[in-house]
Amino acid sequence: MIFIRIIRNYFFKLGHVVCARTVKNFAKSEQFISKPGPRSIGNILLADKICDGKLFVFGNIFELGDKVIWDHSLSSIENYEELHGFPWLDDLAARGDKAAVEIVQKWVFSWIEKYGSGSGPGWTPRLTSRRLIRLIHHEDTILNGLSEKYISTYFKSIYKHANFISKRFYKTDKLTMNFEAIVGVIYCGLYIEGFERFITVGTEHLSRECRDKIDEDGGILSRNPEELLEIFMYLVWVAHGLHDADWTPSQAHIETINSIAPALRHLRHVDGNLCRFNGSCVKYPGDLDRYLFLSGNKKKTTKILKMGYARMEGGRTSIIQDAGRLPNIPYSNLSHASVLGFELTHGRQPLIVNCGSGVNFGRDWHKAGRATQSHSIFCLKGKSSAKLLKSLSSGSAMRDFLTQGPTEVTVNKSRVEGGTALTVSHNAYANKYGVILERRLELSDNGDTLIGQDQIEPLSTLGKSKEISVYGIEYEVRFHLHPDVTAQILDDDTVQMNSKYSGTWILEAFDLAPSFHTSYYFIEGHASPIPTQQVIFSASLNDFLKQVRWSLQKSYDIET
Repeated sequence: MIFIRIIRNYFFKLGHVVCARTVKNFAKSEQFISKPGPRSIGNILLADKICDGKLFVFGNIFELGDKVIWDHSLSSIENYEELHGFPWLDDLAARGDKAAVEIVQKWVFSWIEKYGSGSGPGWTPRLTSRRLIRLIHHEDTILNGLSEKYISTYFKSIYKHANFISKRFYKTDKLTMNFEAIVGVIYCGLYIEGFERFITVGTEHLSRECRDKIDEDGGILSRNPEELLEIFMYLVWVAHGLHDADWTPSQAHIETINSIAPALRHLRHVDGNLCRFNGSCVKYPGDLDRYLFLSGNKKKTTKILKMGYARMEGGRTSIIQDAGRLPNIPYSNLSHASVLGFELTHGRQPLIVNCGSGVNFGRDWHKAGRATQSHSIFCLKGKSSAKLLKSLSSGSAMRDFLTQGPTEVTVNKSRVEGGTALTVSHNAYANKYGVILERRLELSDNGDTLIGQDQIEPLSTLGKSKEISVYGIEYEVRFHLHPDVTAQILDDDTVQMNSKYSGTWILEAFDLAPSFHTSYYFIEGHASPIPTQQVIFSASLNDFLKQVRWSLQKSYDIET
């Protein structure tokens, strides 16, 4: 089965190469049927760095000098082909000043000159669609003040992209998401003269993709909140484009939007950002609320779990916890060993966080961010709750998978006096270490008090020939702090946490002393991970100590 899939993908790639070099670039028209406008919005921080002559690419910093990016040697950089999807175009267009526009025009037209004939790694359905969508969104920025010669070159390239997409958009691995390529072909029909027939073709494929890849609760198999938001954005773009062109989106399309919207609200913290689990890294700050509004769906879910995540909310505080099993291979290439990990945000300020996804900072940071210890979690000391499986491809750490995670995760949510309790347990350590881990969180209704009880339960029998000794096993409770949070250990072994927007909080554990350790926070727009702190409480399993009881409470008695 795997061999057949490899052979099929090889012939897909070969077909892409041949098609890219042979499709025509004759422009039937030098204007779009209509203009969707700049629907994709980038990160101004990244644009500022580019305008300062520095490009940050997957853990590498390029000093651009007078060269365009395509004049640099990129092939040695992991996942460098993503640059051919033009993500930088969104960033520079968001900045929009004269310096940014000049760079956009240089990079776009130098790409067309170097790769526009069909060469380079960018001619795949996914990357070509990404590039085409951004070229259409940012037409005004790209052509600002340019002569007819450049306008003609631009539209010839648009038609070559459209001809490629219309022939190759469905030639992809059936197990992977194909929303981008399908949206690309619908864009061809909506905005490029001569391709109107592909609206029907594209919407039929989009309906099928929605039914096959999105479950009835609005979740996806990778459990990646950021990927779910990207799919939601594409679906909303297409829905609005179809309405503007007097087309009606399919029932499956609308139903999928209406199922994803409540799931995203479940995964949204009170500050408006998504939780940072399983590859999510807040790539689109502010976009979540924008697209939830544009979707027209205002529903919230009443279910305990969405996509394997549990949510608690009280007052101005939100907590989101990973309470699901690992995604199956091949969907776990970005997943994290984060079961029992949680995040806490109060008002505008994230307090307790995970390190996040390090994929944009290179192979080593990507691997580090996936580890159990990179989350605010209860775990065995130095032991991950899953195992990294090396892929057959040595070219990218993004193709390494997580496996051997928990096979059973139990979840219970209930009302308690003055608040809500959430209990999650898993058996990831059962086979090797003979223990079950359980975390119970109680959040007060006003959101000012969180009480935790992390318990380790030895298993009496495992059905094995030899008994596993569990006593003496070391375990720990980790709290990673947001970089904007400062902390100090007080004389009574409590941790005082201060932040500008959420005030002072006190963290303490019963009969255990805290210790500070270095942590890192991964976020878009920075050239390297941001150093921060984590608080760790450690203990060893014995007859008297099988649990850690701790509390996090907002203090109104201390001025910050």
